[in-house]
Amino acid sequence: MDTKVLDVLVTIVETGSLTAAAEKLGYTQPAITHMLKNLEAEVGFPILVRDKRGARLTPNGHKLMPTVYAHIKSTNNFYEKAHQIKRQNENTLILYTIQNLTINWLSAVIMYFRNDFPDITLRIDEGKIEDAESVLDGEKADFAIVIDNEEIRRSRKIELIPLYEDSPVALLPRRHPLADVEKFPISAFEEYPFIMQEGFTEYMYRVILEDNGIRPSVEATTSSDINLVSRVYSGFGLSLRSAQTMTNIRHGSIITKPLDIPFTYTVCIAYRKTDSLSPSAKGFIKFMTEHNISADKN
Repeated sequence: MDTKVLDVLVTIVETGSLTAAAEKLGYTQPAITHMLKNLEAEVGFPILVRDKRGARLTPNGHKLMPTVYAHIKSTNNFYEKAHQIKRQNENTLILYTIQNLTINWLSAVIMYFRNDFPDITLRIDEGKIEDAESVLDGEKADFAIVIDNEEIRRSRKIELIPLYEDSPVALLPRRHPLADVEKFPISAFEEYPFIMQEGFTEYMYRVILEDNGIRPSVEATTSSDINLVSRVYSGFGLSLRSAQTMTNIRHGSIITKPLDIPFTYTVCIAYRKTDSLSPSAKGFIKFMTEHNISADKN
């Protein structure tokens, strides 16, 4: 049985409509209807009731759905495992990292690693910090670069190795009224527009500003360093970044200021607690540990 038709069935059940399912999956409604009729002919009984109110499961359909979900999950696990084995056979490692957290030192890590292990391909994927655990748990990456926090420490499946400590800094234009302060008061963020950058800045916005009752008005969102620096320079707004990531960015047009609250975080490499790591994965962990590559060296 084609798993696609089961995905269609699940989407119809979730949306309650053949039309909505077709739009969500990119099919035409006649195609959805045809697939459903073929499925019901194959199993030998109606799975859905279709009327003016939409589509809903029949009693027999309800009985069938746990097996449908299990079959989809099993199929997904099969392809994920096959993909993992393929990566191991091809000596490919995937490293997941938080957007805009590892700009400087990670480039050096890759260079050093490639010099010592030229036959291993290292691929970098970026995303949000809250997705790191699910990415590792789903074996979509071999490692993740994360900020140590209570939530990830509660996971019994994840091992953490500290790499370095860092602190966030405020970004502001050189002619800003607070340009001469020794430390930037976080309360002042509420007085000016805020420029959100995907990844690290989003995380710091929550754990530093919102957790301290500070809620600046977010006037723009970007994933680009160039756009962020340009908008701060033009006076469009202020932002937050990692001190380490600002060391090699050409930002003479803007200045960085430490915050008036003590806040440091530890950047770690995270990986699954498992004995099934490939030799190349174990080699990468050993490499990172022995070389002790950190921000202050790069």
